[in-house]
Amino acid sequence: MFFSCSSQIPNSWTLRDIHSLDANIMNTKQWLKIEKSNYKYLDKLMKNELTYYRKNDFRVYQNLDKEMESINKCLNKIKSSLSKQVKLAIKIKKRPKLGVFDNGQNEKKKKDGLFGKKNEGISTFNKSEKAVKVIQSLEKNSAVILENQSNYSLSFDRLITIFKKKKYRLV
Repeated sequence: MFFSCSSQIPNSWTLRDIHSLDANIMNTKQWLKIEKSNYKYLDKLMKNELTYYRKNDFRVYQNLDKEMESINKCLNKIKSSLSKQVKLAIKIKKRPKLGVFDNGQNEKKKKDGLFGKKNEGISTFNKSEKAVKVIQSLEKNSAVILENQSNYSLSFDRLITIFKKKKYRLV
């Protein structure tokens, strides 16, 4: 039976308050910065490889090019969704009365103690229509980010596998 690692990733970020949202945004920004730098160097290396394989083995060229495009698309989707998350975080901070992270939940968590049960997502119970839309957008964008991070890793692994599998040269 085959199980994919992608089935183990969470559906969206677990957000308890504005600070957890900020932490997730900062972590994703750092990850994106590192991976964009890696991609920049990989792209430079792969230009020569793609030229070589376009002339000598077009099938390998197509596989390599497909994975490079997939990696680039994932990075762009993550960047786009991250900028949406930042805008939503700013909106939440500017309008605390919007009530996305209400104080009722925070008081309950204080009673649970340090190791109390974590909230699985933000409750939409007794929230305004605008707050519900913001919550849904946060969840949707975080799911897109996590999915594309997983797809990025898979594409990167497939790129490496192409070279290992056929023992092709890599600069």
